[in-house]
Formats: sequence, C-alpha cells, structure tokens
Amino acid sequence: MHPKPANLVYGVEDKPPFVQLLLLALQHVSVLFAISNVFPVIVGQAVNAPPEQIKTFVSMSMLACGIGTMLQAMNRFSIGSGYLCPQGVGPSYLSSSIQCVQSAGFHVLFGMTFIAGIIESLFSRFVHRARFLFPTEVTGTLVTMVGVAIVPLGVRYSTGMGIHGGERDNMQLLVAVLTFGSMIGFNVFTKGLTRLYCVLIGCALGYGLSYYLGILTAADMQTWSQTPWFAFPDRKYFGLSFRWSYFGPFALAAAASTFKSIGDVALCQKINDSEWKRPDMVNISNGINADGWASTVSGLLGGMGPSTYSSSIGVSVATGATSRAIAYAMGAILILLSFTPKFAAIFVIMPRPVIGASVVFAICFMLLTGIQIIQSRLLDTRKIFVIGISLALGLSVDMVPEAYRNVPSWLAPFTGSSLAFSTVVVILLNLVMRLGIKKTVNFEFQTDQKIEKISSEIELQGGAWGARKDVIYRALSAIKEFLGSSKELEIKDGLIRMEVSFDEFNLDIRIAYHGNMMPLPEERPLRAEFRTDDQAVLKLSGFMIRQYCDRFQVLQKGDEIQFFLHFDH
Repeated sequence: MHPKPANLVYGVEDKPPFVQLLLLALQHVSVLFAISNVFPVIVGQAVNAPPEQIKTFVSMSMLACGIGTMLQAMNRFSIGSGYLCPQGVGPSYLSSSIQCVQSAGFHVLFGMTFIAGIIESLFSRFVHRARFLFPTEVTGTLVTMVGVAIVPLGVRYSTGMGIHGGERDNMQLLVAVLTFGSMIGFNVFTKGLTRLYCVLIGCALGYGLSYYLGILTAADMQTWSQTPWFAFPDRKYFGLSFRWSYFGPFALAAAASTFKSIGDVALCQKINDSEWKRPDMVNISNGINADGWASTVSGLLGGMGPSTYSSSIGVSVATGATSRAIAYAMGAILILLSFTPKFAAIFVIMPRPVIGASVVFAICFMLLTGIQIIQSRLLDTRKIFVIGISLALGLSVDMVPEAYRNVPSWLAPFTGSSLAFSTVVVILLNLVMRLGIKKTVNFEFQTDQKIEKISSEIELQGGAWGARKDVIYRALSAIKEFLGSSKELEIKDGLIRMEVSFDEFNLDIRIAYHGNMMPLPEERPLRAEFRTDDQAVLKLSGFMIRQYCDRFQVLQKGDEIQFFLHFDH
C-alpha cells in the first residue's frame, strides 16, 4: 500500500461513511453528467435522429460509463487501476462516431465501438513493455495537457457560449464567477464536510442563482416535472453491425483514448502516493484494459465510446477524497440514472455557468499536478524542446483550430483533441531526442580540480537523462564528500577515474583510484575521536557517503581501490 498524502481526507483504501460516500459520489456525477452527455447528443443531432433514439443513446452511454467506472476501480484479473478514475463520454470517439453514423447508421457505430474496445484491451497487454516511451517528463506533459484540453470547454460554458461557442452572456458569466468563488471559498477557508462537498455546495448555489436570474427557466423546470420516474430503453434501437472500412478511424480513436487514459491513471497514481517517483506501467495497462472493456460494453449496450474522465479526477484532488468506494457508488448512481429519467433530468437541466465553474475548478489542480511532475526531473535542452513543442502544438489545436480543419480523416481523432495530438507529438519527440544520449559516461580528473566543474558536468548529464533532482543531488553530495577526503586517502598522482551509468531505475557510480581504502563506518564518529583518531575526519566523510547512497561496495584489486555507489531512482 502506498503512503497516503497528507492533503487527502479519504485515501484510495479508505471507506467514507455511507451518507458522505453518497454525497461525494453525487458531487462527481454532477461534474461528469452534463458534459459527458453532450457528446452523444451531438452525434444524434448530426443525423437528425428522433428524440427518443437520442435519449436511448444517452442512457446507454451513461450505463456503460457507470459499469466502466466500477471496472476501473476494481484492479482484479488485470482489469482496472484500482483508483477513482471515472469513465465518461469525451471527444476521443466524437469524430469517428459522427463520420460512421452519417454514412452507415447507429448499428455500425455500435459494432465499431465494440471493436475499438477490443483493440484497446489487446493493446493494454503490451503497453507496460513500452515503459521507455513514458519517462516522467512525458507523463508530466500528458497530465498537464489533460487539464489544458478541457480549458475551452470550461470557459465556453462559464460564459454561456455552450460547447460550440457563440455570444458571451454576462449574466451567466456572473453566475459562473460566484459559483466558482463559492467552491474556492469552501475549499480553502473551511474544513471537514464543507471542504469535502465544496463542489456540490457550489453547484447548489449556482442552481439557486440561475433560477433567480432566469437562466434556469420555467420551461426547464417543466421538462423535469414531466419526465417519468422510471423507463426502460427502447430495444428497437439496439443492434450490432460491422463495416471494416471504419476499422482505421475507430482504431485511431481507441489509440487516442488510450493515450488519454495513460495521463489520467498516472495522475491518479501521483495524487494517491506521497512517495510517487514514476508511472507504474503495469497499473496503467490494467487501467487501459478497463477502458477497453468499457468501450466494448458500450458497443453491446448501444452507447458511445467512453474513456477516463479528467475533470472528475481534478475534483477528487480538490476535495481530498480519492477513495475507490466513491467510484463504486458513482457507478451505481450512473447505472440508476440510466433507468430513472426523473433523477437524470436534474443534471440534464444543469445551467451552463454551473457546468463551466465546476470544470474550471477541477482544471486548476490538474494543471499544477502536471507541472509538478515535470519539475521533479532535471531538464536539459532536449527535454525542454520535447515538453515545449508538445505543449505548443497541443495548445494550437484549441487556439488555431482552422489550421487542422482539412487534415486527412485518419488524422482527425488526433488533431481533433489537443490532448491526443500533444500525446503523439511528445512520444515521437521523446524517441527522437533520445538518440545520441549515452547511458554511461566516464570522467577523469585530478584531486585539485574544482568541484564546481565536476558537479556541473554531472548535473548536465543528469538533465540529459531526465534524472530525478533529489537523486542527482544526493550523488553529488557523496562525490563532494569523497573529493573532500582525497588528501587523507593519499591518492597517487592525484588521478581519479569515475564512471556514471543510469537507467530509469538506477544511478550507479564507480570511482577508481590508487591510494588508501575509504572507511565507511555504520555510526558517526564521536566528538572525542576527533582529538585522538587521525582518521576521524575521513570516517565522518565515509559515514556521510553511506547515508547519501542506497547501497555501496568497496573492493581492492592490487593497488587499485574501486568504490561503488548505488542510488535507487
């Protein structure tokens, strides 16, 4: 079990009391529901489908998301990450779904969504072997872009413009600002239950303000009152058909969903582990497998392809509640809502500014988490270009969308999403920039050489490797202690040879010299020893070196001393 960060009230293994659990789950549903259901509606409207068919499409998508959320929290039989990482319908499948339903109909859409889920599940069995593709700087970029990708959505809804844009509504903007401000206020200036439910309380205030100002209209309330309490989906809309000409677009949509899941699950790992160092790719592959199963189930049920839902993860960071029990409760609520239109309608009529405020609130935490991951490593020029170019091109998808309007259809699943596009770019750039980087470097220097020059060279190499800052600084501290003792070691000719090697998990240093053996005592020399023992200073340096490294070994071959230092990475 990973150590729980201090900012979490309920960690992944904790079980909140039932009432709190229910409210926390409802809080996540309120963030997910209205935005997630927009995408199936867009697909249905693209072919002017009957309202009843669109409702059934939305309900089945919601049912699949509920099942997928539970699968993601399961973490058994190689399915699920074990985290609160909810499933929702997002933009990954939007382009391919519209293209398919316009020319082939809903039954082919369901069949190809089913196939896409199988593709994603199969890919998940191999992704953990591609660990080299996802060093921490790549993962940090993905996590940052998870937040960046939903910025336009949050801003458009906050200003009353809707998902497709339009004119700004200052009254709706006022509601969004007050709703957002109340969420921040309850999160920052209160403790206990009000902090846990800051999003839910903010949403309730937003509903009230919207009704008072006429944004939530009498027609909306009438829609809710006329909605039945219980209804089964109409089975005449179900059915699976396959058309292999759509295999490519849906395979690319599955790839885009996979890349998104990598960033989301890595974010879940980071926020649930105070000692997080790097992505656990086996855990991520299990999360991708759950994502694939969710798409397969959605195709069978007659829904749209889901994927992990970034906004909900941001809410869990903000509220300090990441218990997987919330995922099970949330999944159960989503399943219930798919058969109880009356309850679902509460979220369907959610005012735009309330949706926007909730999304922007979640974005704040997601962006900073990604930046923290990036900054945890030393960065050289190569890494800076990898991160900078990927972020810039990802942002361009949202800032200059017309630049990608006429791309080939097979590229649309990637260029239609800033997250998917930046993911492809950062992975490819990382592979290119790895060329020419040595995993082992050798140094030769004299004992009278300035330590600053040696430190600078090792630090630059650490940046090329993308090594963790704390590991490099511990290694430099050990080297400084050794060089500070070179006089007492009586190194012949003052020549020291050093070999430094690195992989993602280990930093190893071998120091070779001709001179005396370096003592490495288990205990710090006592103060009295400095008056009676000529080697007390040397022993103190050896003791300090022992504290800096994780493992060590000293060998003598003839008159050469070989000093090995190992640092876990």
